[in-house]
Amino acid sequence: MGVRKEPELPDVPLLSDLVAADPKKEAIAQFMSQAVSAARPFAAPPGVPDDRVALLRAAFDMTMRDPEFLADARKLSVEIDPMSGERTQAIIAGVWPHRSRSSRTCRRR
Repeated sequence: MGVRKEPELPDVPLLSDLVAADPKKEAIAQFMSQAVSAARPFAAPPGVPDDRVALLRAAFDMTMRDPEFLADARKLSVEIDPMSGERTQAIIAGVWPHRSRSSRTCRRR
């Protein structure tokens, strides 16, 4: 479950693909997929100045591209598939307001 297909599994549909004909199910699938895709974010507390957020994001992005870091991850068989801070923030902003309604809808099913 996620918001993008895995390159190794191009023929496996996303959850949202399976329920595309039903708007209510599609909304729930989008909520669940987005919540899962941003399940382990690095976060800073509210009120961190924008310049510091930008610095943290740049450092994270540089680490995710660092050849030595990536080589160590490969040795450990750890998949590195980062999401940008901007994308993570957008997903959380989209999911957060709907969490209670979607949870209630899922429980009723």
